[in-house]
Amino acid sequence: MKSVLEKKNITFIKYFLSYLVILSVSIMGFFYAVQFELKNVYFKSLNNQNSAELKQLEDIIASRFFEIDRIHLLIQENTIMLLSRYTNDNYYSYLAAKEIQNHTVGNFLLDDVLYLDKKQESCLSSKKLVQYQNNRFSVYFDGKFKELPLKDWYADRKNKLVYWKGKKESLFFYIPSISTENYYLVYVINEFEFKKLLSAAISPSVTSICFTDGKGTVISQVNGEEISPYLSSLEKKEDGYYEVDKASIAYVLPPLFGNFRILALSSREMVLSSVSSAFQNTYLTFISVSMFGLLLIMLAMQITYRPLQKLTKKIAPEMNSQGGYLQQISDAFDSTLKKNRQLQAKIDNYRIIMHESILNSILVENNGSKGEDISQIDQFFHPHSYNSIFSVKILLSSNISAKEIRDFILQALPSDGACLLLEQAEAYAVFLINYCGTENDKEEVISLLFQDFYKETACKTAISNISSNPMDIPALYENALLACSFWEASPVVSYSKIADSIPKETSFSYPYKKLETFSKELENFDFPKANTTLRELFELIDQKTNPDFFIRCILIDIITVIINLMNKSGIRFETINDLYYETLYYCRTLSYAEKHDDIKANMYHIISVFEEETANSCIHISQVKQFIQENYLSSEFSNTMLADHFHVSMAYMSYLFKKKTNENLSDYVWNLRLEKAKDMLRNTDLSIDEISIRIGYLNPSSFRRKFKQTMNTTPSHYRI
Repeated sequence: MKSVLEKKNITFIKYFLSYLVILSVSIMGFFYAVQFELKNVYFKSLNNQNSAELKQLEDIIASRFFEIDRIHLLIQENTIMLLSRYTNDNYYSYLAAKEIQNHTVGNFLLDDVLYLDKKQESCLSSKKLVQYQNNRFSVYFDGKFKELPLKDWYADRKNKLVYWKGKKESLFFYIPSISTENYYLVYVINEFEFKKLLSAAISPSVTSICFTDGKGTVISQVNGEEISPYLSSLEKKEDGYYEVDKASIAYVLPPLFGNFRILALSSREMVLSSVSSAFQNTYLTFISVSMFGLLLIMLAMQITYRPLQKLTKKIAPEMNSQGGYLQQISDAFDSTLKKNRQLQAKIDNYRIIMHESILNSILVENNGSKGEDISQIDQFFHPHSYNSIFSVKILLSSNISAKEIRDFILQALPSDGACLLLEQAEAYAVFLINYCGTENDKEEVISLLFQDFYKETACKTAISNISSNPMDIPALYENALLACSFWEASPVVSYSKIADSIPKETSFSYPYKKLETFSKELENFDFPKANTTLRELFELIDQKTNPDFFIRCILIDIITVIINLMNKSGIRFETINDLYYETLYYCRTLSYAEKHDDIKANMYHIISVFEEETANSCIHISQVKQFIQENYLSSEFSNTMLADHFHVSMAYMSYLFKKKTNENLSDYVWNLRLEKAKDMLRNTDLSIDEISIRIGYLNPSSFRRKFKQTMNTTPSHYRI
């Protein structure tokens, strides 16, 4: 008998261990597979986010240099610069130097502008020491004058960057593609400001960034010591991102102005930390699942081996006494649902928190810095199922003050109740009450309280209905005002008892639907209708009977709707940064009666900026090319004409075309005209002057010069 039991125990152990191994491998395999996939998802999301941020940095840098191109054109066409170019008058040279200094000061990325006039044998700058000697222009650099190789710089007629690194100092030049034979313009970049541009891209994930010339020289860097070990290998790679080690990813951006490029390093430590933290929070669930698996094994063993049923019955009560594994799983599931609900509640309470701050400011404004009132505000804005918010209007008498009434109410309420003095006039006071009692009929309790109060003080009271939602405070306020119109019938009036005898729609009803309509109109870019709805909202706000906190709530909602939709539409916040903060300050801090004109003007202005930025961003490059194709042969065609057609500035049109096609707008138009001219030279007997006019050049000499610069031969020789 003993040997039989021993055999059964051995068999039991074998089966139990086999089940346990299978279950353990399955759970652990699933656990690590989920962890692996979660890391991949996080890494992919991180890569996409970093790539987008670095692309935005590249666009910002390109736009800053585009601004220098615009300054370059302004200097070339400046009347004073033209006069100084063709006269030897020192006065015009002085004025030209001032013009250069003005342009330098106006652009934070510029440190200096070097104006080098070969014809006049002169050179101007606002900071750097330059000279013309022996037919050469030189700049004082690193303790001596160093020649500026202008012919080499302008040889290929392309925008380029040049970086000089000396023992004591460095110089960072930007050379525009547009030049002349008699003078040159060289722009010195402010390296400190350029580094600030790079610093803007630093984030918890992007830890290091640098700008190199593609030949191993670092021009500017932020936390460069982290990426420096990988620079030599990264400069040889194509655009994209690369894993340099288990904890880091390097990003290589497309070249700018030749071989210059941005290199960045991203740390995976943040992602790994987030994944580890997430799995630490799931260990309880993992343990619960494991214990539940053991229970399944025991149940399987119970079915397989009857002699073990008695042992299983002994274990089951112990599990129940400790809550059981199923109960642990249930608790973990409930805990997860609770966390999700709390997260959603935090999102839903965003507007409540905003309105809380507004009510806070109203209380300080009406009552002075009353710590007793302000300390109780949280109780209204952290609602519980047993919270009941009332508004009461009390007619004051000569023998009792508003503060004494408030103290009386606080003494009558439960310990966790709250009472705020919302509004006070000579004849009356309005209070906000949060009753946290457990009574079923709280309205009746409050009514009896104020009936006793009337017997003692002869102060009439109007009581609003109940709500647990602090967003209903404006409606409760109005209902209390409506109830006081029945004082002739009763000294203590409850709104719920007289509600059927007054209109349901009230002047203080919060305009949720109109705000929703306003949001949808902006989302659909229907700006005329949005302006109409905004005007209707202001008409509602302008009603004299509206309480101040009610007005502030609506204004905050309006500005929030506008800014959220602008952000969703990709409108840069910089376009309305100062205007937004000024408007928000007016709405939250100052009286609407004092600043209503400024608030209205600012909001309409923000919407107009929204409309303008949206219109600019809706231009398709195919439409631009089609218009150019239809008009480039006309002598009246110009970049200005093209910009006017699409209702944007010439600078924005040039920037958009360059961004979308990676080609300068002027070069694109010239190449179209050049191909047409070459075709006419080959296949027609038209004169050079006629061909020039037919492709849009009214000045044949200008056409000849441009043709020779591009083709290295004259139109006549090309025809031969």
